[in-house]
Formats: sequence, C-alpha cells, structure tokens
Amino acid sequence: MSITDREKVATVVGQYTDLYLQKDLASLHAIKTIEMNNGKPEITLELGFPAAGYHAELTRQLKEKLKTDAGVPDAGITIKTNIVSHSVQRGVQLLPAVKNTIAVASGKGGVGKSTTAVNLALALQAEGAKVGILDADIYGPASRACWVVTANRTRKTASPSNPISATGSSPCPSVI
Repeated sequence: MSITDREKVATVVGQYTDLYLQKDLASLHAIKTIEMNNGKPEITLELGFPAAGYHAELTRQLKEKLKTDAGVPDAGITIKTNIVSHSVQRGVQLLPAVKNTIAVASGKGGVGKSTTAVNLALALQAEGAKVGILDADIYGPASRACWVVTANRTRKTASPSNPISATGSSPCPSVI
C-alpha cells in the first residue's frame, strides 16, 4: 500500500463510531499507530476503559469497514486498554496504587449495596479491570457473604497490602 492507502486506512478507522461512547475513534484519541507491513495495515488502538469482551466485536467491525470502505482485504488490529486516573476533589489525598474509586452508598439498609458493589466489581473484572472492594459498613460488612473466598484468613489479618482473594483463580482483592 502506498502513503495514500495508509491515509485512507487512517480515515476509515478514524471515522468509525464507537458503539458505546457514540464518538469516532479519532476524537477519542484511540488510534495509537497505523503501520504498513508488506501492504497489510497493522493498527494499534488504545481504549480508555476496560472492554475485553468488546475487543473481538470491534476488531470484526473494523475489518469489515476497512474491506468495504478502503478495499483492504485484511488488517492486523491490536486493541489495548489504558485506564487513567481521574481527577478528585481538591485537597483529597489519593490512595496509593488506586487509579479510580467508585462508591456505592445509600441512607437505608438492606437495599443491596454489597450485592451491587460485588456485581459491579465482577463485571469490571470480566472486562479486564483490576478491582478491589472495601466494605465500610459500620454495622457489619456484608460483602464477604457475596464472594467465594479462597483465603483462610480473618478480617483482622486482611489489609490493603494483604487482601483476601476471592473468586478462585481470578482474585478480586477485598478488604473486609
């Protein structure tokens, strides 16, 4: 492929609208590299959110779009994830090794806060995120009942640097 073909590939990929964010990949700054390898484009994308379950579908859709819109019979597409820390309230000290925090709260008991937190953590983990849970319920943490805890430790020995692993081979650190 010539330079013109590379530019055509860049245009087609850049104009692709992300299914979930409803923005094109160029405006999301998701296109990291487009290189030509013996006439075959090698494209590297970087998403700012965990989306392991979406990678295959995105790859399929991009290859189809490149074939129809740019006449490219095949392309190598690599999708990576780069989660960045979001800003916090001024004056608030960040937690070391924690990029982002999600709080699940309610003024009423028994409404499913622990269940919601666990399901949210598992969904994010399934998409490739590294997650942990801190159950700060002052009347008694309930999240331990939601996990399949593999460690044989008590709450007294768990700490942020020594969490209790849960969910078998894919540990979801939990301080409870």
